[in-house]
Amino acid sequence: LLWLKDLTNGSSIFNAEVLFENKSVGRTNSDGIAMFDTPSQLIGNRDESSYYYYSAPLSYFYAVTVGGRQLAIPVENEYGYFSKISPPDSWWDYFSLDKSVYLPTDKVHFWGIVKQRNGADIKGEEVIIQLTNPFWEGTSKDNITVYGETKSAISDFYTLSGEISFSDLKPGLYQLSVKRGDEIIVSENVNVETYVKPAYKL
Repeated sequence: LLWLKDLTNGSSIFNAEVLFENKSVGRTNSDGIAMFDTPSQLIGNRDESSYYYYSAPLSYFYAVTVGGRQLAIPVENEYGYFSKISPPDSWWDYFSLDKSVYLPTDKVHFWGIVKQRNGADIKGEEVIIQLTNPFWEGTSKDNITVYGETKSAISDFYTLSGEISFSDLKPGLYQLSVKRGDEIIVSENVNVETYVKPAYKL
């Protein structure tokens, strides 16, 4: 979405043509607003690391033409750098763990919902639940350590549940992910700490 106003008189700029990579993507309406699909060049891939785009130089511009005048609008984030947006989410998902803190040797009970937004029927499919070190999208598999793994079948109500055990983990933050093939559907943090349960007397 682009919203164009004339700074000399405050009026909306009507019928301005918006171009991206020398191709017309839309025109402004009477309110000075042009709405169009995000160009594919500005949408990141799921296997791309996001770190690069926080500091990359400006790479793309929108060009606006109206009344013989032209304006170049840089595609940038709030920090003044080029930044791709995340691809559309292809899943409805929810993932819940039974506790907020676990011992170095413990068991995680999990429950969740996973359903594809395109309506594909995935009932009965098995997904993989992995306990790993925390990582970002685009992280090399060589930098991911798996500490535990199990499988869970998706029910007729698109739910999944189960448990995963681990032992002798160092205190710190870990990641529990639901995977379908190499795709990570949803994940949650697992906090491992050394603690002693308080003694209660009734």
